Amino acid sequence: MCAGTGRRRGLLRTSHFRCHRLQVRPDRASNSPRLDGLGARLVTARHGRPAALDGLQQSSCANPCAMVRALKAISKSSAVALAFFAFVVAPVHVLAHATATGEMVVGAVSDVDNCTYRDTRTLRSGDNRKVLVIKAWALPASYAPTDLRLVPSAYRSGTRYVRKISWPDLKALMDAARAAGRPLYVGSAYRSYATQESLYNAYVKQYGQEEADRVSARPGHSQHQLGTTVDFVTAVGAAADDSFNSTSQARWLYYNAYKYGFVLSYPEGKESTSCYAWEGWHYRFIGRNNALEHRASGLLLDIWLKQFNTL
Repeated sequence: MCAGTGRRRGLLRTSHFRCHRLQVRPDRASNSPRLDGLGARLVTARHGRPAALDGLQQSSCANPCAMVRALKAISKSSAVALAFFAFVVAPVHVLAHATATGEMVVGAVSDVDNCTYRDTRTLRSGDNRKVLVIKAWALPASYAPTDLRLVPSAYRSGTRYVRKISWPDLKALMDAARAAGRPLYVGSAYRSYATQESLYNAYVKQYGQEEADRVSARPGHSQHQLGTTVDFVTAVGAAADDSFNSTSQARWLYYNAYKYGFVLSYPEGKESTSCYAWEGWHYRFIGRNNALEHRASGLLLDIWLKQFNTL
């Protein structure tokens, strides 16, 4: 540890070192952690020297300080190398350190209110299995998967498309359900931005906006736009609605879907956090390994995904 004393503020560890200062403190207005200045801003150290020459302040900065001392030894005039360290290497090290130690990653969306609609666009591609899509975090209207495939007729109700990367595990899931006497069909899957917009507007017209926001996502905020989210039904022509929640298929999915990489997005009794009414038929594919990690966490899907998405 470099010279200095460390202390905690909330979930973030901060320290004052003879390294340059990376101030992390609560925002008084929102009581949420923030960085002083622009991201991992390098504050000019004493005597007018570039801050990069004085190291990096964080909870454990032995490696960055060693890197700085090495750079100093090479050349005090190596401005290019120092600039690269200050603005590329150091910030990445801070984020990597925070993630590895389980502390909050500065700039993460953990303090974002899931249930308040915002126009914030995700920085991750919709192709990424861990992309966050919530009321406060949207996909661009232009996003559409490029690897969609038609679900075979024996597995769908209506014409349904899913991303190719999800199909092998989706088929395995439905085959296993059928073998267990719990037949499942894809009742809804990929929806374009325009399709979701039409669907949402229809709900608003029928039920009013408040109720529509409980049972349907606004365009850009729907997981269905990813092409990896499925609404299951029990038979061809059956509806994905509240009646599904009490079926043996819903129970089978709840206990087995994760084995095939699918996670329940909106579980029972969690509307205040998931921001949608219980949908026992709505499952999102994130991959088998990710689904195992998510299940072990005990968190709602969107809460778990927040750690992988930054502002």
